[in-house]
Amino acid sequence: METEWKDLARQIAPVAGDFLPSSDPLRDRNSLRGSIINPAGAIALRTMVSGFESGATNKAMPWVQFKMQDPDLNRYKPVKEFLEIVKNTVLETFIKSNIYKIFPKVYRDLGLFATGGMSVVEGRKSPLHCTHFPVGSFLLGTDEEDRVNTVIREYKMTAEQMVHEFGEKKVSSRVKSAYDRGNYDQWFDVIWMVEPNPEAREDYLFSKHMPFKSTKWEPSESGEPLSLSGFPEFPMMFPRWDVEGVSPYGTDCPAMLAFGSTKSLQSREREGLNALHKAVNPPMAGPTGMERPSQIPGSVTIEPQGPGQGFRPAVQINPHFAEMRGSCDKVENTIDKIFYSDLFLMLSNSQDQTKTAYEVARLEDEKRIQLSSVVTRINDEMLDPLVERTLGVLFRAGKLPPAPPEMQDQMMAFEYVSIISQAMKSVGITAIERGAQFIGANMVNFPEMRDKINPDKMVDQYFERIGTPPDIIHDDNETATIRQDRAQRDQMAQAAASMGTAAQIGKTLSETNVTDPSALTQIQAAMQGGGALPGASGVMASPMQGGVPNG
Repeated sequence: METEWKDLARQIAPVAGDFLPSSDPLRDRNSLRGSIINPAGAIALRTMVSGFESGATNKAMPWVQFKMQDPDLNRYKPVKEFLEIVKNTVLETFIKSNIYKIFPKVYRDLGLFATGGMSVVEGRKSPLHCTHFPVGSFLLGTDEEDRVNTVIREYKMTAEQMVHEFGEKKVSSRVKSAYDRGNYDQWFDVIWMVEPNPEAREDYLFSKHMPFKSTKWEPSESGEPLSLSGFPEFPMMFPRWDVEGVSPYGTDCPAMLAFGSTKSLQSREREGLNALHKAVNPPMAGPTGMERPSQIPGSVTIEPQGPGQGFRPAVQINPHFAEMRGSCDKVENTIDKIFYSDLFLMLSNSQDQTKTAYEVARLEDEKRIQLSSVVTRINDEMLDPLVERTLGVLFRAGKLPPAPPEMQDQMMAFEYVSIISQAMKSVGITAIERGAQFIGANMVNFPEMRDKINPDKMVDQYFERIGTPPDIIHDDNETATIRQDRAQRDQMAQAAASMGTAAQIGKTLSETNVTDPSALTQIQAAMQGGGALPGASGVMASPMQGGVPNG
């Protein structure tokens, strides 16, 4: 694998990886960049890294949120408030740490070598401290479920760093001697191994009984190790682009797929430069005596055999620069597609500003489909263990509030709400939107269609898929209270309106003329005396008198 990694780095990113056989890790690597004439591969890799950095773990926006596995608890306000506090605490911890400086390096190694690596330990000045593991500096082992659980890493530390971390009594005599002489910056090799602990206990009280065992030692010394410790969670994350068979290392990343294209591109550029040099400064021929004619502008050279026999190009060439440039452009476009540059930049690079929302959605679907497999691996092999490790560190440090009683013996889960993760969930969002549009368009002709829709569940699922913060959404109890209050207000308004109507009727009757013959007096007279109403064809007896109408 190391030979392949070296070739990949040489073609695209010479400074990546830890392959230099130098005792000084700060050795200048700029001399390695000379082999790259056309940096199309490096630019495409940079675009991909920026795309993952902004689309998966954007520092400027929340990219993870927590929820309970029991969906009913997620609607309970105290639980939602607690989960929101946990989310904010975790994201603030990431911001205070150096992890956002490590993410780009891991994404670069993932796209370049198909394997990225980093560690997350408890820091001295912040809850977390992350370290990038360059490819070539570690060996991996996996368990029966293909999860990385064993790591051996070789790296370098200065004499000052070793004394400060391990103490003078732990370091070798060579390190102590260099430190005593004032050679604080002298480098020494250190090996760090983390593996499952065969002596682990569930109720551990000491580090030697933790689930994972950590050992550090100097490879040149055979005495006591520099440190022996343990971890409650596996402290290292190794996302892999894809895995073939039982190999613990990744494969089929963009740089591996584009290796032939990047190598061909450098060859074409060299041929183009060679042709350009021959056209601008061609090989020359001339008569005897003109071995060194002056080529300075304005100078004069005397021809030894008369005019017409002077210095002239020995070979006439006509390089097809347009065809050569077109050939290189095709290779560059292929490299961009392999690195998903066209997908990450599809909206900003699109020259057609008249695309409909449907066309843009289809482009987003294409992006989601092509990135879904690697995004799943990034979530499973890097972000999941990172969040679990962070929660463990914060819990042991007392940085998390006590959980509500309703959460006792309940499982908490987390999900990612980054741009890429939301794009992967957009299929469900589109289905909800299309369903709502269908109902809205046909409900006028078929009003009974509304009976098939549960609006509350539709809103809950839609907001969950688009990553709406749960603290701004009312739970079921709050929603029921709001609706009950609204119904009561509506009833009170209707009652007030009815009372207003009755008052108006009473007011009208009170103002009716009862002294002169009027409709009111005639009604009263008919009811009291049994007389006929004016214009009536029969006689209406008073109900009080038990009369019978005339036939």
